[in-house]
Amino acid sequence: MKIFLVLASAAVTLFFTTSHADPRGWMPCHLRLKPVRCAPSNASNPPAVKDVNRVIAAAYRGHLDVTLAHLYATVNRAQKAHKSTRKWAFLIEEGVPGLAQRVGEQADTARARVAAVEVETPAGRRFRAVALRGLGLQSVLFDAFAHDLAAREPTLKAFNRWGTRLNALHRWYTAQVQSVLAVTASKDRAAVEAALRRY
Repeated sequence: MKIFLVLASAAVTLFFTTSHADPRGWMPCHLRLKPVRCAPSNASNPPAVKDVNRVIAAAYRGHLDVTLAHLYATVNRAQKAHKSTRKWAFLIEEGVPGLAQRVGEQADTARARVAAVEVETPAGRRFRAVALRGLGLQSVLFDAFAHDLAAREPTLKAFNRWGTRLNALHRWYTAQVQSVLAVTASKDRAAVEAALRRY
């Protein structure tokens, strides 16, 4: 989730100003904790990269990335109606809560899969721990978003709160990537970093 702007509304808009193409195709592979599964690298990867790829595969095996992509596509359609208008609020209220709740559920299920992944390298172990924590945070984030939208508080307020939390999650993950690279052998660091960009 590569969001750099401080204002939540502007930050979240970065997700939603692209085309109407297949949601798997309109988000680049550098998005962190993102809803797009990128193509894995070739089989000649070092063990640390294989470990990272195993964790990523386990996290997304239950179509968490697809659900996230549909959620972001729904928000993208609403953004075209102009944020904070009645039509925008209606599209958010009708299309997002169920998807957000499903993301929360799927993130919980993904945590169990990730916990069961066997990894052999320090980078793999560190990344598995990061993914477990990140999926937990993601579950809380999207459960709260679904709850806030259903709580009859102003939709714009709920949306902006979600954007702020999304920014915080991105900042947390960015810091954790550095901790994974710190325990990676220098010769493998570039390859591991490239693999981490797929998560």
